[in-house]
Amino acid sequence: MTRAAVTASTVGCPKLEYFCLYKTYNLGSGTLRLCLPEAKKVWLHRCEDLNAVSVYGPKLEDLRLEACYGLRSVRLLRSFPGSARSAPPARSVVNVDLTNSFMPKKVIDAMREDPWMRLSGLPPKEESWSPGTDVSSSDEEEGNELKIMHFSETDDCCYKRQMPSLEEDIGVRLRHKCRGGRTVSADDMRRALSWGANVIYVWWVKVHADALKQAKDAGVDVVQFQKDDPPKQQ
Repeated sequence: MTRAAVTASTVGCPKLEYFCLYKTYNLGSGTLRLCLPEAKKVWLHRCEDLNAVSVYGPKLEDLRLEACYGLRSVRLLRSFPGSARSAPPARSVVNVDLTNSFMPKKVIDAMREDPWMRLSGLPPKEESWSPGTDVSSSDEEEGNELKIMHFSETDDCCYKRQMPSLEEDIGVRLRHKCRGGRTVSADDMRRALSWGANVIYVWWVKVHADALKQAKDAGVDVVQFQKDDPPKQQ
């Protein structure tokens, strides 16, 4: 389904009160524009290649953008071409849920300044990616520790759960963090290095050149796994 087709469907159904897309792909790198003059709730879930969304919803109360990994822009429109203005005199604040959408910090900061947005679903600390991702299979034990950072398509990383069995073989504790998304940015790499990662695994997602340079300068190995290819080390 294309962005134009989704937009046309909302324009053609102006009385919708609830709009949901689940695992909708091919939305491309442009902006998805939604015209929903009567909608109170909009849910876009696992629209993983969605880059930007603009919503005209004068009655909107909840905008849920869950696991939209590529999302970089969210706007609430004051009008939409061809749509009669039906906004109430006092517009309510919209709750914008960004659970697992991993938007850049500067974008989130700008959204916090928007008086019509109330953000939710964010990590409790700016430097954390998601609760409970820092996992060691032997936290109560003392000794050497190897910190492994995983970058994958989703933060529910199965690979880290397959590695604790190696602890007895290598004789050290293993600690894991996992970050989901479509690319590894320089900011992602900076946070991984700040955490103290000793090695970084990248599972089938792209790594920005600046991120690779940061890891190289820090002396940390980056192992990239690509679909249908053997792993390569940078």
